[in-house]
Amino acid sequence: MTIEYFKNSKILFDDNVLNIDTERYYREAEDYFFYFDRADKAIKLLKKAIKLTPYHVKSLKFLGDIYFAIGKMKKAFDYYAQAAALKPCDATVMSSMATVCDALSDFKNALAFLDLAFEYLTIEDMRLYAQFCDLKFALLVKMQKYAEAKKFLDTVNKRLPVEEKGLVASVNREILKKKLSLKERMDNLNIKVV
Repeated sequence: MTIEYFKNSKILFDDNVLNIDTERYYREAEDYFFYFDRADKAIKLLKKAIKLTPYHVKSLKFLGDIYFAIGKMKKAFDYYAQAAALKPCDATVMSSMATVCDALSDFKNALAFLDLAFEYLTIEDMRLYAQFCDLKFALLVKMQKYAEAKKFLDTVNKRLPVEEKGLVASVNREILKKKLSLKERMDNLNIKVV
């Protein structure tokens, strides 16, 4: 083995090592936000974490989550976009961007980000599949693409386990009640109202 091998290994290793202080700030931010309801303190800690490690995707995404929770959608989107720039194949980041676009009534971009989230879904992320399906169905209904919503729901019902079908259907039943009359729901979407 040559010295170049060790130099390259060191560089790669350094890029992947987590900064202990960054992780500490991140974990403290979680505590302040979730246990003490202190978004302001959590934001300060996450900004310290990012200052130490600008490529810390977890901190960027969590900042986006906090800004989303306190209603600052533009800032939330900016932090999600920074996380996506560093880790573009992350389904959770893409779905977060979709959720912000949905909140901003930018349904077209929300659907585009959600489609990317589906594309990047990994086996570890499959627990989110029903949630993604629910959001996609809701977006299609908001965009008044009822035929496409029906087709998507039919596809989902064939794939999801029985216990998760109820989750998707129950949330979307309320959306359908608002948008369509009973006859239209039965005729156009061919779903049963429970």
